[in-house]
Amino acid sequence: MIYGKLVLLVAIGILLACQKRENPIPRPVSEESTVRNESPTPGPNNYESIKEEGWEIPTSNSKHISEKKVISTKTVSGKPIKANSITYRFLEPVFSQDFFKPPNKNPERTLRIHTLTELKANNKVFCYLIEGVPYIANTDVSFPVNIQYQHCDLNGDSKFETRYFGKTLRTLMVPDWVTK
Repeated sequence: MIYGKLVLLVAIGILLACQKRENPIPRPVSEESTVRNESPTPGPNNYESIKEEGWEIPTSNSKHISEKKVISTKTVSGKPIKANSITYRFLEPVFSQDFFKPPNKNPERTLRIHTLTELKANNKVFCYLIEGVPYIANTDVSFPVNIQYQHCDLNGDSKFETRYFGKTLRTLMVPDWVTK
């Protein structure tokens, strides 16, 4: 039994090492980039969803800053702006079932969050990029994938009501409300 678990862990480690990870920080918008206003094709790995009361932002008192960046980018209307990116690593396990609630509808899974990146401009937070590994709830069984998604506040109400996941992950597009 222990040998089987060890083999499974080694296989998962090899799979994770072979996966090509994209940069977890959204890239600045180039001149030819456009805002994706259309709804993407529905599917398990490609969607934008709205939760009027706002999505849960994972937090912990036990975290440290692993990276800070200042990014030159533009607002949605094209105004140049500097955005700050602060990436936190959690020192203790932080789990969230919020990711697997509707529209995903998979309550037997939970997501162990390992990094949270806060994006802000003019000292106003407009987006969080969250990364984690899915687990079967109440077990130590994980899946060999890294999930990235964003919770964004597009209207300045501090609710972070828009979630982007899959192909809808946005490049760094700063909402115009941060300049007001």
